[in-house]
Amino acid sequence: MAKDRVSEEPSTEPHGSDDVRPVRSGYTGLDAAGRRSYHAQKQRERRARLKEAMERGKPRPTIPAIRAALADAAAVILRENLQGADLVHSALDAAFNAPGIGSTVSNMVRASRLPSRLLPEQWRPPAAISAGTATCARIPDALQPRSTDQTN
Repeated sequence: MAKDRVSEEPSTEPHGSDDVRPVRSGYTGLDAAGRRSYHAQKQRERRARLKEAMERGKPRPTIPAIRAALADAAAVILRENLQGADLVHSALDAAFNAPGIGSTVSNMVRASRLPSRLLPEQWRPPAAISAGTATCARIPDALQPRSTDQTN
């Protein structure tokens, strides 16, 4: 055990036959208020690291950051009226149970009233995607589904 985590004073409660172990003074020795304080400090440190990473332009892939990036991508699809805009419109209509909200959001994105969180504001997709000519890479033979057809 690390010396800084163990009290110098031994416990008076025996463990086993003649064993006397030192009292722990780390996290397990904290009362409820001490644990709340410990967790609050750790959360402040975590938020500071996330903020620093964001300021450096390299956000950590946390769930909120991933959702923000996906939202930015959906906004670009709506702004540029790319393939998939209909799907985003339908998803917005279903999520808010309000027909036509997709068009409203498209207009908000085009008017820059819905700012981007992670992508640069005027980010554009590569030209092949914008033109609708992007193709997927060929699937390697090893990953191709096997035929269940046994014709010889």
